[in-house]
Amino acid sequence: MLQMLGLVSISPNEDTNRFSSWWVKAIKGLVKEVKKGHNSHFILVVWEIWKLGMILFSTWLVLML
Repeated sequence: MLQMLGLVSISPNEDTNRFSSWWVKAIKGLVKEVKKGHNSHFILVVWEIWKLGMILFSTWLVLML
């Protein structure tokens, strides 16, 4: 996904062991306009992942009852 946006240089690598340290390093090198878009994109992706998790959990819960 980062490749499609031209942001491969900020993708986590095998040395990345903490999200917070990667996030700070990733946004440091971005210009203000790109930084806003990066933050918005990230929030939307995390929200979609959370919603999918809630759907899967609720489906599992219904099946277990």
